[in-house]
Amino acid sequence: MRQRRKPPPNDLLRAARLRIPSPSGSGRPMSRQELADAVNAHLARTDPQEANLDANHIGKLERGAHRWPNEKRRAAFRHVLRVEADRELGFYIIRSLGSGSETALATPHRIAILEDVDRTVRDEHAGGIDRRALLQKMIAGTVPGLPEGDRSFEMRHRASAIVLDGPDEGDNCISCPQPCLKLSCLRLRLDDAADEDGRNGPKAALPQVITVLRIVEERARTFDVATRRGLLTIGSRGAEFAGWLYRDAGAPGWAEYWHDRATEWALEAGDHAMPGYVLVKKSQSAWDTRDAVRMLTLAQAARQWPGHLPARVRAEAAQQEARGHAMFDGNMRAAERSLGLAQELFHGDSDANSTDANSDLATHYDRTLLTMQTAICRHEAGRPADAVNLYEQALVPNTLSRRDHAYFQTLMALALADAKQPDKAASAGISALPVAVELGSQRTIRELVRLRRHLMPWAERQAVRMFSAALAAI
Repeated sequence: MRQRRKPPPNDLLRAARLRIPSPSGSGRPMSRQELADAVNAHLARTDPQEANLDANHIGKLERGAHRWPNEKRRAAFRHVLRVEADRELGFYIIRSLGSGSETALATPHRIAILEDVDRTVRDEHAGGIDRRALLQKMIAGTVPGLPEGDRSFEMRHRASAIVLDGPDEGDNCISCPQPCLKLSCLRLRLDDAADEDGRNGPKAALPQVITVLRIVEERARTFDVATRRGLLTIGSRGAEFAGWLYRDAGAPGWAEYWHDRATEWALEAGDHAMPGYVLVKKSQSAWDTRDAVRMLTLAQAARQWPGHLPARVRAEAAQQEARGHAMFDGNMRAAERSLGLAQELFHGDSDANSTDANSDLATHYDRTLLTMQTAICRHEAGRPADAVNLYEQALVPNTLSRRDHAYFQTLMALALADAKQPDKAASAGISALPVAVELGSQRTIRELVRLRRHLMPWAERQAVRMFSAALAAI
């Protein structure tokens, strides 16, 4: 069997970099890190979400491991390296890397895969999208996180032709001889996927979730109104969860797509709470890019939502509103009022809502998460030391999943850096990094890249050098 040949290096990109003098004034050519910093500076003015390159990214491009950055990054490279066309930098789509049918999507550069696929989804979504074709692509494994081998469940469903029972039937997948289309079985699959996400991250959970969404998309049109609404209710829960998974996987376009599907399906099913909850989720996604005004207005929209929302959801929305005020206009009086309301709503939540049809929303939102998000708000308000104290109180073993612990540990590291404790910040970053990589949490990795920038004033300290080297190695 022929081995896949190693891709050729991108000598054009390397030569273009070496033609540019180092901005340090040393007389040396521009280094990989200096190129990354220059590209990030350009992107920070045009597309801040893309401004997270480092020397490791440049090295992979120069080695030819990845030949086709997304359009925004290619434009930034052209600007910094003073060329007119992509071909002058050796940028092109790799059609084949060997004897098989591998394409550019077969490269190991996972962040670039997510970005390129995400750009495609954004373009398709802007001009209308064939949802059936989209789901077929997902189930076939062409979307990050969905291996080909995970199609077996869906294929058995298609072969079994089991009739979908009504929403109140009680059998489940444990008692069924094979996977089935009963609503309770679909709920269990989403519950199983949530557990899998907590243990092993978004890539492990996505196959089950996408399978459920495919069933909803294909079968909802074949049943009576009541059964269709039951199926769409499950679909809206699954779509909201898919939005979260793709957010954590670093693909905001996919997250936005599934959040929109969750809203559409919920409204059609007569569920007027889920769209309000999705507004909270979108507000949280805006935090990832530090889009303060969007985060604030989405949180305010959720707080003003006319449908009934559980107290936990309203508390989460109030906390998001507080963070938005702290970040956007520095109105700490308004921020403190919103934080107080969040505390009041959270502590006023009771088991009386347990029979509510929407009581399953935000069940993850507990005292620990409220404390963590309050810490974020304190940090954004210019009080990093107060934020560190809150993080240290709440970040205790076994209270969060490994992925969430690593994420909030990274946010604590950012607060430590801003509190001028670089060694502690670097140590926290080193601790969080392997978990983020193992579980595929690109959301956490992006915060770690942000941490590296915050630690640049202390770049010569040993702990900071160790952290930067570990980050560059991923």
